Amino acid sequence: MSFLIIAILILTYFLLAVGSLTQMNKAAIAMFGGTVGWVIYICYGTDFVMSQHPSDYFSFLSGVVPTSVTVKEYIASNVFIKYVGRAAEIVLFLLATMTTVEILDNNGSFDFLKTLLRTRSSRKFLWVLSIVTLVLSANLNNLTATIMMLTIMHGIVENRRQRMVLGGAIVLSATYGGMLTVIGEPLQLFIWNKGAVTATNYSMSLLLPGLVAWALPIYLLGRMLPERVETAWITLPYRGNDTNLNPWQRVLLLLVGTVFIAMELKNSQDVTCSDMLIDLNNYFHESDRLMKVYEVLEDCQAHNLTGAEPWKNVRSVEIAQYSTFFENLY
Repeated sequence: MSFLIIAILILTYFLLAVGSLTQMNKAAIAMFGGTVGWVIYICYGTDFVMSQHPSDYFSFLSGVVPTSVTVKEYIASNVFIKYVGRAAEIVLFLLATMTTVEILDNNGSFDFLKTLLRTRSSRKFLWVLSIVTLVLSANLNNLTATIMMLTIMHGIVENRRQRMVLGGAIVLSATYGGMLTVIGEPLQLFIWNKGAVTATNYSMSLLLPGLVAWALPIYLLGRMLPERVETAWITLPYRGNDTNLNPWQRVLLLLVGTVFIAMELKNSQDVTCSDMLIDLNNYFHESDRLMKVYEVLEDCQAHNLTGAEPWKNVRSVEIAQYSTFFENLY
């Protein structure tokens, strides 16, 4: 049965990879593959438990005659909760991160990024853009940081070729920033939660090789740009009197939000599977941004709408959060 479960997982990953071609719902594919895998595990639980957890299982029985019911109870309380609970820790942390990003964006904490890019020097523009992306990606999710910076850059730079070069620099910087810390990617969070690495040793071991692998391509990309970059006039959005904060207050709010993310990571170690499922459902339905993107997607599918017109009232950070939500679930 192990080969059957592995085959189902490989098929699931394949269908997820070709989802853009088959137009199949990726969330449904992932949930179906995971559910079928656990059902098979439980149906043939005796073989798995006796081969993988014999001593723990006999301790769990405490002299009781083993039956199919006791095997299922053991799997539910000692196997399923154990592994799904670890994933729940990461998902809940990322949900808290997304909520913090939403609060920061509503208060204009990311508006100062546009003021930092008020230059026509292509070299300065490239390095400032890359460093800001790196710092954001090291503390936030890679996808969120990448989409946010691509949108900001797209609204400033008018030349298509220059956009492509700067977009490559953003992706490189987000990759290096996410690699540099244990909270930059879900996989690194999982490894850290299992105790395989420490945060300091992980970052220090990748600092120098990652720096070279990041700085050299950025330098080469800079040589592909002209002396002056073609930029549009930068205007900051009006956010009302309730967010009338000066630039230093917004930077301070961003730093406080980053500290909050770290505290949330520390406090998200103890969680159950039921907590995760309840919080996931509540968060999705109570988030105006996620529901807004979901409703647009439903309208596009129901009425066969294409192009940018249905998305004219949807902001980039809303799309980034929606994509991050389901990326982390996969």
